Amino acid sequence: MPELPEVETVCRAMASHLVGRRVTDAWTDGLRLREVLSRAAVHSLVGERFEDARRRAKFLLFPLSSGRTLLVHLGMTGNLVFRTGANAEPSAHDHVLLSLDEGPPLVYADPRRFGLFQVLTATQLTRSKWLKSLGIEPLSIAFDADFLLTACQGRSRPIKNLLLDGHIVVGIGNIYASESLFA
Repeated sequence: MPELPEVETVCRAMASHLVGRRVTDAWTDGLRLREVLSRAAVHSLVGERFEDARRRAKFLLFPLSSGRTLLVHLGMTGNLVFRTGANAEPSAHDHVLLSLDEGPPLVYADPRRFGLFQVLTATQLTRSKWLKSLGIEPLSIAFDADFLLTACQGRSRPIKNLLLDGHIVVGIGNIYASESLFA
């Protein structure tokens, strides 16, 4: 599964290439991902302009010109890529293809289909079960030794399990938890 640094890298790439682009056409296979992939929601993206690209935990958030937000999670094997040339046609693991007003189309592919691709209103975003109970960002100033001490108090579970708990600290996966504890 992509960990926080990989998701941050995707976010920065999307910010530099996607922001300001308008969706001119949308295609989806409609197959179920982590949740149902709504054909209507994907097709409703036509005419939308990407206003920003942000990350919260391992989720990518793309605010749109209508005030809605595209929420994407890469799952275990998903990716967002700009597809060019002969590879622009959908392949077996492509679930969403967004044609843009400039440049190559944006493709969401996920072979194992553990990812997420949702178009949410502002209200739906604030109520999203995926986002509402997330913990602190490990790259924030608030994440320090005092925070960890407080988070550990009164708990008897191993520290690695605490680091992996997204309700306490977000985005840390097995690799970075192990490396952090080793250091």
